[in-house]
Amino acid sequence: MSLQVGDRLPELGYELAELIREGGHAFVYRATHPTLTPKAVKVLKPGMRPDIVEGFLREGQLLDKFDHPHIIRGHHVLKIGPELVIVMQYADGGSLADLLAKQRMPINDVIKMTRSIGYAIDYAHRQGVLVLDINPANILRVAGKWVISDFGIAVYDSPNLLLPSAHGTPGYLAPEIRLRKPVKASDIFALGCVVYQALCGLPVDFGSVKDLLGPDPAPRLPPDPSVPEAARDVLAQALEKDASQRFATASEFAEALRVALVGRKKVVKSSAPLPSTIQAQLLLHIGAAGRPRQFAFSPDGKLLLWTVGQMLCGHNLLTQLYLQGGSGRGIYLNETVEQIEFAASNQAWFVSAGRLRSIQLDAFVSGKGDDVVMPYDVVRVSEQIGHFARSANDLAVTSQTSPTIWLYAYQGNTVGRLRVMYRIPDEHASITAIAWQGTDIIFSTTSVYEGSGVYRWVDAHLADSHPLIIPLSSGFKAAPFEKRVVFERLAVEGDQIAAMTKEEIHVFGKHPAIIRPGGTLTDMLWFREFVLVAILDRSTNFYRVELYDAGGDLRFEFPPQPYKSGGAQAVSLGIYKDVIAFSAKTGIDFFRVS
Repeated sequence: MSLQVGDRLPELGYELAELIREGGHAFVYRATHPTLTPKAVKVLKPGMRPDIVEGFLREGQLLDKFDHPHIIRGHHVLKIGPELVIVMQYADGGSLADLLAKQRMPINDVIKMTRSIGYAIDYAHRQGVLVLDINPANILRVAGKWVISDFGIAVYDSPNLLLPSAHGTPGYLAPEIRLRKPVKASDIFALGCVVYQALCGLPVDFGSVKDLLGPDPAPRLPPDPSVPEAARDVLAQALEKDASQRFATASEFAEALRVALVGRKKVVKSSAPLPSTIQAQLLLHIGAAGRPRQFAFSPDGKLLLWTVGQMLCGHNLLTQLYLQGGSGRGIYLNETVEQIEFAASNQAWFVSAGRLRSIQLDAFVSGKGDDVVMPYDVVRVSEQIGHFARSANDLAVTSQTSPTIWLYAYQGNTVGRLRVMYRIPDEHASITAIAWQGTDIIFSTTSVYEGSGVYRWVDAHLADSHPLIIPLSSGFKAAPFEKRVVFERLAVEGDQIAAMTKEEIHVFGKHPAIIRPGGTLTDMLWFREFVLVAILDRSTNFYRVELYDAGGDLRFEFPPQPYKSGGAQAVSLGIYKDVIAFSAKTGIDFFRVS
């Protein structure tokens, strides 16, 4: 007898609370736990054919393997008595089918949905997997984002692939699937069918199977004043019966649809916007002993510094434009080097052993030798220094041992008198990161009792002894956040602020968002108006680097082959103009993004 509402999963402590969906092969339940968040539990129906059982197990393996923000997360594959069960992320926002049963989607929502699912399809294809069941019932809303939820009939792609039978959801099957010969473009065809339905409110009517396989083109989207003719042309290409005539990738289809629907290229408020098709070209690899942990480019881009344990290393990039040539050198400091940045083209600051230190690098800059002036203290305070941040006229320094910010006068790389000291009125708090935004200080805190938060010290440059401190909201929740949330990085770009935890990035400002890439986040920076994040996928132990737009959607992922971590230190990121540097297993790779 199959599992039913009220039954428990003894291994996990979850109880099946309600049946939320019944498919041809499985039941899907919402399961609850006394202390943990709800999960979705997919139970295979009894008496299924061996190939269906095999597909169910493959689905569980894929969901456990995949790590993408627009693919449902799988947690466990279990056998409870005779039942096969997949425990996965619960979709709190229902399905696209539920939404389309009530209304047509607004144009902007269609664009976002298509882009999200398109990125997920391309990710699956890069893993060598064809989804083969893209339809509104299998597109779910999780934490405000659209995800693909079903890989029950997914297969691994291979040359001359031949299915044992033509299976999938009628109305979303490409002609080649009817002939049992699926290709990557089959998933693009299915996504085109979904978009057609989202725009006009009705599924595509292909007529009979004979009509679908016949020479006549697929039906065009009916004329609609709200849908430009260019968008109908884009859909027609996605629904081409000849797979070779469709778009090369799902994200290419999504971008063409967006341009057609809004009638213009996407506006990016930057002097050098990213094009619709993002590419990354490997420019240079620098070998390094150990994995570099932190980077700093000199203001002119000719010198790169990084840290490996107690070693401060440098590379003289002889030509700023092409990043060619140069030689790496190391300076052994006999002290652990932490946060590092340039105060001038020939002067670097870093935190070491609780002190803010400075080092002259004239020899590195000139390329004439290895001689450097050994580090000296920039400021001396009574407590160990945690972090520092500079503006044009002020230096902010935090404490490792108390929730304190010291504000010093700063001009021309010279630190002056202490202007003001601010101590957070919570002795159990600590400051985890700090940055300047204009004349304001942005800082993050965590507290055993009060939770975590991101705050703005308004007009900090005025050095008021009674400062105005405002908690920030990412549009979903204001500080304090949950106690388990600790913001480890802050990055500021214009009026946008990004705060990173180990699992997600909160964006504060004009376009608030929460980005959940999946995996453990190790570093984060702004690249123009995009968030660049380094991620460790714990299931595969590989690192990857992803680029997200202001809306929190994945725009690009590189390198093409992720780096194996081998248990090494976290990947770190550095940026100079259109060049991105990040630590690889054997050193540092430089990519130009165009």
